[in-house]
Amino acid sequence: MSHISGKQLLLASAAAITTLSLAATWYHAGHMTEGGAYTLLGTFMALSATVTLLVLLLIFGCYLAFIALFAILQQMNVPTMDDFIDWLDKHIKYDWTDGHTVASTGHNTWDILFTKPAMNQQMFASAATRDNINQLNARNVLVWGPADGEQACGDVGPGRMLEPEQLVNHIAQHFMPGKLDGVELLLTAGPTREAIDPVRYISNRSSGKMGYALAAAALEEGANLTLVSGPVTLAAPPGATLVTVESAQQMYDAVMQQVPQSDIFIACAAVTDYRVSQTEGHKIKKTTDSMSLQLIPNADILAAVSALEGRPFCVGFAAETQQLEEYALSKLHQKNLDMIAANQVGDNSSGFEIDFNQLEVFWPDGRRSIERASKTEVAKQLIDLIIERYTATRN
Repeated sequence: MSHISGKQLLLASAAAITTLSLAATWYHAGHMTEGGAYTLLGTFMALSATVTLLVLLLIFGCYLAFIALFAILQQMNVPTMDDFIDWLDKHIKYDWTDGHTVASTGHNTWDILFTKPAMNQQMFASAATRDNINQLNARNVLVWGPADGEQACGDVGPGRMLEPEQLVNHIAQHFMPGKLDGVELLLTAGPTREAIDPVRYISNRSSGKMGYALAAAALEEGANLTLVSGPVTLAAPPGATLVTVESAQQMYDAVMQQVPQSDIFIACAAVTDYRVSQTEGHKIKKTTDSMSLQLIPNADILAAVSALEGRPFCVGFAAETQQLEEYALSKLHQKNLDMIAANQVGDNSSGFEIDFNQLEVFWPDGRRSIERASKTEVAKQLIDLIIERYTATRN
């Protein structure tokens, strides 16, 4: 096929416009000598030709403007769309496929940036899928989703693909600098367990949902986040460095190892206050006799971090069933904290094991209420407040 140059196209367009104009003029003049309907028909045809001529001139003008703009951009060495696609291909690898890819990419060496799993809730809950997601997280692959809800097969649970708007927001947030860009943030979440014997343990009702929501909100603001987590059933937020522990002593050791390089420390974990003085090596057999356990206090992680020289900005949590403000302020001052977030627990409206929360946040010279909302929304508001207070103290 022969190539038509821009100059040839220009000449052909001019010739076509000129011919059409002459034909319209001739047709109109010829019918003007006749009467009645012929004159009207001639006028109509001439007007139609004139409109067509104007449209062609407009298209022709746009074409000339495009050629001129293209020439200017070429002289300025402005990147073209092909250049942009080449850059994406070199710097970004992505996966918009389904759960099968999660099962396969865990064993590949692709330079994947993000993935969005979508599958049946039973598939997502399988040990193999969880292991592969953890492996992708360890390679700093962003795993966006899945969401909870009704699925195409009729099941209800985690496995739904995030909505397109959510995925677009994730992409935009990933490439835009956040308010915590470059800040090292250390966060604890979940419960701890204190073994009684190989079968039984002492723990609490924390699900870890609030701590993990805080981790996700901090990551959205660009924080370099280390998450020290007790035993939970939640997937770590994409981009977090996850350290898993079980006992309070293990959490203490992990925190003290990470805290020297941290700018902010958020102690959201529900650490078990006591442990048994002697853990049995074998299962304690049931008898008809009563039994007593001697309990000794665990180390206070938040107090230990707050007492360090050159400590990070310290944020504590207080879960109370009564006298919320009194106990929260007492903890704030006794442990010399920068902030404390207090929440009422013991009912079904907020707190442990549910998806909603509300907070009363205190600092040495102020306070603020965060109204009842989803833990995701409460976490975003609390992170915004922490950023505000952290910036104020550093300035």
